[in-house]
Amino acid sequence: MKLIYCRSCGDIRALRAESEARCFCGASGGHYRSDGVHADIAGPCVPLGVANMSFEAALAAPPREDGRGNSFEAFVITEPCETIHRPADP
Repeated sequence: MKLIYCRSCGDIRALRAESEARCFCGASGGHYRSDGVHADIAGPCVPLGVANMSFEAALAAPPREDGRGNSFEAFVITEPCETIHRPADP
């Protein structure tokens, strides 16, 4: 799963193929391309990734005894990246 973090307003939005995701202030946005892997993003945003299998495992796991939620893997997507494209990218 890809998300964007807007450096202007601090909002985080999940990217979707169906429509453009925009941050709260409107400065950053993006969407998945039709292949569901590549994404177009624009603005002062940082692309983020969530490891899908790790996330699904955290959702499916029983609650922890200490009351905290289950952890999953997330990471900053370093640019340039072959699956992230900015307006000037092909």
